[in-house]
Amino acid sequence: MKNVLGLINYEGDCLKLVKDNDTLYVKDQYGQTVLQNITVENVYEFVTGDTDITDSKGKVWKFALEHKDAKPSLFKLHEFLKDVGINICKY
Repeated sequence: MKNVLGLINYEGDCLKLVKDNDTLYVKDQYGQTVLQNITVENVYEFVTGDTDITDSKGKVWKFALEHKDAKPSLFKLHEFLKDVGINICKY
């Protein structure tokens, strides 16, 4: 079953995280898959600013620099990822 969460949204998803069973990948606004078979850790590396995502046209997206209204809340992100094969909570 596929689920989609907008990672960056400016009048439409610029980057979206797709969950297909336990497989995660990122698609850009052009419908291209820009990251395949990523992990929950990879997603959090993007969200915390440790890594960037480059779309299929070469635009580099830096999650931390995007407007707060263009990003999902950490709660929504957690809810989306909580059942992807591992426990993301370290407490």
